[in-house]
Formats: sequence, C-alpha cells, structure tokens
Amino acid sequence: MRRFVIVVVAVLMASAPAFAFAQKVTAQRKALVDAQGVLRSHGFVVFSPASGDTVLNVPEDFSLEPGHWKWTGTPEVAWAAVTPPEPTHVKIRRFEPMLRDAFADKKRYNAFLTKYPRLLWALRDGDLAEVQDLLVDARTATDLTPAEYAAIKAAAATAKLGLTLP
Repeated sequence: MRRFVIVVVAVLMASAPAFAFAQKVTAQRKALVDAQGVLRSHGFVVFSPASGDTVLNVPEDFSLEPGHWKWTGTPEVAWAAVTPPEPTHVKIRRFEPMLRDAFADKKRYNAFLTKYPRLLWALRDGDLAEVQDLLVDARTATDLTPAEYAAIKAAAATAKLGLTLP
C-alpha cells in the first residue's frame, strides 16, 4: 500500500506541470472607447461597456493617456489627439473687452451698464442664459442701437460663447 501511494504521488507530481500548461491563459490588453470614440481607459481587465462604448484589443505596450486620444476606426491612423474644449471662463475673459469695444465711447458703455448692472455679474458668473436674456431685452427696449447689437452678436460669435442672439 505504501508503494502504491508513493507511485501515485510521483505520477501526480510529474503530471502537474502539464495540467498547469494546459490551463495557462494569456492576458490581452484592452482599451475602452466611448460612443464619441474617446479613449476612456485601458489595461489587462475585463470591461463591461455601457451602450455605445467599444472594447478594443490593443498591443501590450499601449500607453496612450485616457481622455486625450480618439479612436479613428481606420488602421492607417488608429488614434488621433483630442483637443480639449476651451474652458468657459477663458471665453468670457475674451468676450468682455469685445463687449466694451462694441459701444462708440465709454460714456455709452457706462450708461448701458448702469441700466443693466446685472449683465457683467451674470457674465462673470458664467450665467450665459441670463446674459442672453439681458441683451435681447436691451435690444427690444431699444437700449442698444442696431450697430451695437450687431457688434455684440459678432463678438459673442468670435469668442465662441454659445449665445444665440436673434
């Protein structure tokens, strides 16, 4: 009986590496891309994508920074750099001097801001809906000349503020 146990143990020890080799699984690096094609994350993990997201196989040395690259879907140029959108406060700072320049002189500008004091505060707070309402109200009340309104509308478009002035 003792010899039988020793033989069984020896056979099992000799065959253990063969079983381990048969069960060996190689990991594949994957990348998670959102519906717009922007790289969200990558690694040796199992992703459960949301609707519209895509999981891609990528090389093991894949090291692109998530959020800064976009998948093009073409094999020639698979990844393109993403330019992040410009922050709103930068657009507002660009728009303020343009707003001032829309008026013929400083007196006219100061008179307008005296009548609409909330305009600059709303602009600096980033409340663009209120800025839009105040400018439309000023145009309706004829507190802005057509030339001033056209200049403000052009300045808003140049600064890319997102104001829709009729």
